[in-house]
Amino acid sequence: MCKSIFLKALLLIISFSTFSQVEQDSISTDEKVRKHTFGVMIGYSWIIQNNESSENSLTIPTIGLDYGFWFNRQMAILMVNDLEMSQYVIESYDGELITRENKYVGALTFAYEPFENIGFYAGPGIELDSEEQFLLFKVGTEIGKKFEDGWAVGLNASIDINKAYATISSGIMVSKRL
Repeated sequence: MCKSIFLKALLLIISFSTFSQVEQDSISTDEKVRKHTFGVMIGYSWIIQNNESSENSLTIPTIGLDYGFWFNRQMAILMVNDLEMSQYVIESYDGELITRENKYVGALTFAYEPFENIGFYAGPGIELDSEEQFLLFKVGTEIGKKFEDGWAVGLNASIDINKAYATISSGIMVSKRL
């Protein structure tokens, strides 16, 4: 019974991907894939604290500068760079107080864009400031509108998970694909 359901699902997925490939090839074989993307993000980060005080999260202004290399129209490697412009003290999961000042977050992520205006990315990264460094894992999504000549405007949201705390970020992104 389980094998039958699995085989039917697999056959359905293969047929969809085959149809998608034929349709994509017939749309435009002459159009050149733009390989490089540069983007600027302005937004906020929310740092969730692990204490029981009335303020259990911090809101911090964030700017970002991203670069992407596209292998095809749907898959890319992105270098996501964020700078949180504030100084704050955060309580980690184990109760330790950590001071952060103008924190930089860099992540090398794999991106997948299943539809024209929706993309997802995930990958490892590092969080740096003058006091302490953490390895992290970044997961995010971007929803946007593409314009002529490779320009795009969109909303993005991501979460950074490290061993001490988690950060949720969102903002407005303007990008150009070259």
